[in-house]
Amino acid sequence: MAGENIAEKPWTEKRKEAILSSRALSAQLLYSCLQKSNSKIEAFISASAVGIYGAMNGRAVCTEEMQPANDFLGLTCQKWEASVKPFAQMGIRTVIIRTGLVLGKNEGLLKKLSPLFKLRLGAALGSGAQYMPWIYIDDLCRMYLEAIKNTEMNAAYNAVITDDTSNQLFSETLAKVYGYKIWLPNVPSFLIQFALGEMSKLVLKGRRVSNAKIESMGFEFKHKYLESTLKDCLSR
Repeated sequence: MAGENIAEKPWTEKRKEAILSSRALSAQLLYSCLQKSNSKIEAFISASAVGIYGAMNGRAVCTEEMQPANDFLGLTCQKWEASVKPFAQMGIRTVIIRTGLVLGKNEGLLKKLSPLFKLRLGAALGSGAQYMPWIYIDDLCRMYLEAIKNTEMNAAYNAVITDDTSNQLFSETLAKVYGYKIWLPNVPSFLIQFALGEMSKLVLKGRRVSNAKIESMGFEFKHKYLESTLKDCLSR
């Protein structure tokens, strides 16, 4: 299950409601249909996001056992995941995939950044120190397939590469893949806050996230290195 793009438009109150309802209500609808149909399913697999740990900076490593944050991102993901609990209560194997920033040629982050970096106008954002837990789209798809096949999976799992990529490092690496060194200064935080409002937390704050739990289930990430992953994304 997925929902409205959280980074597509400014977070007005109406937009926040759409972000939340598109996530929680869809699972509730499916649960209602399942009850009415008397059908049986072997597993229910839902998306979620590492945003459940909140928008923060610092070196603390987020694991699946951490309590959800008390900000918009954390509360949204908490309610999103709560909408899935009725399936588990029915005895259905329930898997939640907490996704980080997805890298793919025409996917979210690179779709927005590539045009600027291609023109050599890319720059790091704010301090550049904020962490960016990422995953290549191929690995994310493989993780969902693993969740379908592996009957031992029955919990929430972080879908990220644990490599401590900062926004500064990400920006410098993306520029390197395009064949140049960043020459522009970091975009000041106050400009980003002015342009994006509360949504600026998405790019000015980050979190370190562990993938140890999914790896302990035998899952192996094929794309662990940022530079080679970006090259693969952009060569497609």
